[in-house]
Amino acid sequence: MAAPTSSVPAPSPVSSIGQKYPQVLGYRLTRLLGGGGFSKVFKGVNPDNPKRKEAAVKVVSYAPITSKSSARHPADRQALQKEVQIHGVLKHINVLEFVGADELGTASRPAGISVPGLYMVLEYASGGDLFDKIAPDTGVPEDLAQYYFRQLIAGMQYIHSQGITHRDIKPENLLLSALGDLKIADFGLCSVYKYKGKERSLKGACGSLPYIAPEMNGQPYKGEGVDVWSAGVVLFALLVGNTPWDEPTTRSPEYEAYLTGELLQYDPWTRISEQPLDLLKAMLTPRPEKRISLAEIQQHAWFNRPNAFLQGGVSIEEKTGNLVQALMENMVKAGDLHLHTDGARAEVIDMPAATQPGAVTVSSSGLEEMDLGAPSASMGPSITGDERAKRFAMSQQLPGRRLATMTQNPNSTQFQEVWAGMTQWADIAGHAQRFSAQTTRFFCAAEPGELVPHLLAILQQERAQTNVYTLTPHRAQEQHLLDMDNIIEGFSTLTQEPQKNWMPVFGGDEGAVGDGMDDDDELAGGSDEAKGRPLGARLHIALSDRRKCPLAGNIYIDALPLRGRPSPICVNGKKLQIKSLVLMNRSSGSPLEWRKLFATIVKSDTVKQLVVPM
Repeated sequence: MAAPTSSVPAPSPVSSIGQKYPQVLGYRLTRLLGGGGFSKVFKGVNPDNPKRKEAAVKVVSYAPITSKSSARHPADRQALQKEVQIHGVLKHINVLEFVGADELGTASRPAGISVPGLYMVLEYASGGDLFDKIAPDTGVPEDLAQYYFRQLIAGMQYIHSQGITHRDIKPENLLLSALGDLKIADFGLCSVYKYKGKERSLKGACGSLPYIAPEMNGQPYKGEGVDVWSAGVVLFALLVGNTPWDEPTTRSPEYEAYLTGELLQYDPWTRISEQPLDLLKAMLTPRPEKRISLAEIQQHAWFNRPNAFLQGGVSIEEKTGNLVQALMENMVKAGDLHLHTDGARAEVIDMPAATQPGAVTVSSSGLEEMDLGAPSASMGPSITGDERAKRFAMSQQLPGRRLATMTQNPNSTQFQEVWAGMTQWADIAGHAQRFSAQTTRFFCAAEPGELVPHLLAILQQERAQTNVYTLTPHRAQEQHLLDMDNIIEGFSTLTQEPQKNWMPVFGGDEGAVGDGMDDDDELAGGSDEAKGRPLGARLHIALSDRRKCPLAGNIYIDALPLRGRPSPICVNGKKLQIKSLVLMNRSSGSPLEWRKLFATIVKSDTVKQLVVPM
């Protein structure tokens, strides 16, 4: 069932105090992509631009801080100008392209009714976050890890050749293009460390603790080495789906054990094969003067090993399909992506020939050699044979799903379009959300009001601060101005409504988790619209992740119209009907940790019974 589309453009966002976000270099801002506090990133559209109709617009607000409890800090305009100047000269296929910038709120250009600030127009990485597609505590197949690691090093090598060190290499800053290629983003902490052949030492710790180098301890340090260390942590995360420690200091028992060599005897280090482990140890050498250089990394045996993803003579369509299928396969086997197993929703090809468009020609299935039943500290309890067999059966449907998707749209080269087609999401989700960059989403056999109490109970266990908003028909005409900067465009019912129509249900200004329904019982889960059946709900959440870093985002629950819902499907002998769509949209923090939170939710005893396989 294809969701109805609308030609009416989504309303432009406004700030919490009613200030507008203006057009920037011809781009009209639409939905929020991420960010929080004084910095936000929006999607921008410019239909009249023949070369670039979509862009990402980073807005750093100059608005004064009015709340004493606000955690945000005033924008450092000098640092922002440095970011613009440096990013503006960097041109490389693996570096997010800088398009231009504009500034409002200065003496020469008053902001008026618009949000004052610096507006940076950037390349739109429609593939989303790389680490949004990686199963926590599992990682990706080794070939795929090498493929993306080579792109990361290529981008870093270019940046360093310009005398620049990034100083904030981490999953949040690794995006994917429409074709699935890696893009290094966010140069807010970069610095010039080399000029005309002369290198200078740098000062000041910056970046996220799990990824920063140990020499960032208040003493001067070299620019190249800190980026090499961070890239080593990223490689570890690619291979095993986790970070090796909270921080590289004596406060971390894991890092202390790494210094003695003891940590290497435990999972997940023991899952890493010999060659990539050798490279990891060289990159994660605590003494920077003994750490491997970027040039030496490119000479390493594992960096140059044969890899089917790097073979030439492959069409763009086939390359994109290969990347999507390989990423999806590990997520399915890890239980992180829910597919239907009886073939009713996608034709299954038992033994696809290597010449078929739906066949994977890469040796990607790293998990086939991995003992998924082996318990470990990072992978949780052991998996039963029945569950392992079920997940394997799901993964065997991927070639058939891919063939069906490519048959329907044989010229598709868009990473998210292929992903959405293979998971059936494009058939049901709203028009603008069909090809959402977030893969933290699922179909649900419950109305929004039935699901919200379950989510609140889980989030309370995770110590998350939660505010809940709902949208109901009988409140549609009420006038309320809420802080809806985080609203996203495209859900079939949620975002067709003006911001003023959202109503807070739980929580308050302090963000505490609510512990009961309000007087109107708005989220009781009734099906009668006249009685206020919720059209949707939004949960805004903020917490500290398992590495003690901030994590924030929204959970959107969109109720499908009562008429035209897909037919029920049989799952484990029980008929389930899709009643709503659930999308978890990260605002800030690690995409890997966000996916861990998603896994916690969908694998909980209460929610997993409501997940309808795609």
